[in-house]
Amino acid sequence: MPAAKGPILNGLSCGSYRMVIEMLIVDRIENGIAVCETEGQEMVSLPLEQCSGPVNEGDVLVESGGVYRADPEQTEKLREEVRRLSKKLFE
Repeated sequence: MPAAKGPILNGLSCGSYRMVIEMLIVDRIENGIAVCETEGQEMVSLPLEQCSGPVNEGDVLVESGGVYRADPEQTEKLREEVRRLSKKLFE
């Protein structure tokens, strides 16, 4: 896989500007970095040190107090939506 492009998140600060991120979706994990997609379809890199608990590809991450954690409920909602769209696509 190619190296992640886009900003590296440090809390909600990103370089010299602040980002408001509602949700991150883990695209892949490489070299201790979770490469995530934002709701705005931008790719960002999140060091796993900023995550609490296990993080896997496809997880929805939410931020609280500068720490990101997988949200099982939101992850399942997203997976169900992907299943529904895939099924509709192949009907």
